Amino acid sequence: MAFTSLRSLAWGSLHRSLNTTAVRQRGPGATHGDEGWKRWRKITLLVGVPAIILGHVNAFWPSEEDKVHRPEFVAYEYLRIRKKAFPWGDGTKSLIHNPHTNALPDGYEDAGH
Repeated sequence: MAFTSLRSLAWGSLHRSLNTTAVRQRGPGATHGDEGWKRWRKITLLVGVPAIILGHVNAFWPSEEDKVHRPEFVAYEYLRIRKKAFPWGDGTKSLIHNPHTNALPDGYEDAGH
């Protein structure tokens, strides 16, 4: 009985101290008002939107370093081993085959590039 009243007293005083701390920091009768959302709107428009635009430019703007040159084909005996044909197409190409990037067992398809 004494433990429950002590616990309720502790929680009640903690609750009151948290509530009065918030009131003391803002002052009595203080509200957020119109200035809070206006400030965050300005921050969003002046910082957030340009950051998103610069991120997209950085991600999608082509540069000379982004051009990938594929390595020369070397027919290693332990790569591109086909024990069984794929069940689609002619059986030599994977499901997500890219002729410029993925080599077949005997070399690239478009050897001219």
